[in-house]
Parts: sequence; C-alpha cells; structure tokens
Amino acid sequence: GLTRNYCRNPDAEIRPWCYTMDPSVRWEYCNLTQCLVTESSVLATLTVVPDPSTEASSEE
Repeated sequence: GLTRNYCRNPDAEIRPWCYTMDPSVRWEYCNLTQCLVTESSVLATLTVVPDPSTEASSEE
C-alpha cells in the first residue's frame, strides 16, 4: 500500500482527493481551503526563445 496519502488531482476533478486508510472507502476529497491569490503574489516571467527556422532564413 501507500506509505503517504498525498492529495492529488490528475484528472482535473472538482477538488483534489486522496486514497484513504479505510478499506471500505477507497478515496475521498481532501479537506483543503483554496489559497487566496492577490496581484502582489503573482509574478509572470516571459522568456523569449528565438525560432531557429526564422533565424536561418534571415541569414540567407
């Protein structure tokens, strides 16, 4: 069996779930509260990667 029952959501269920230690209940939704997201807590980073096909055509 599992040594740790971490919450998971691989299938995009409505909430994360975990396996239980109870043989009659295979899994259940985790009792988690959603984190609050504020503007100051979100940082977007943009990395521009050159497209090799456009660089080759501009060098010709």
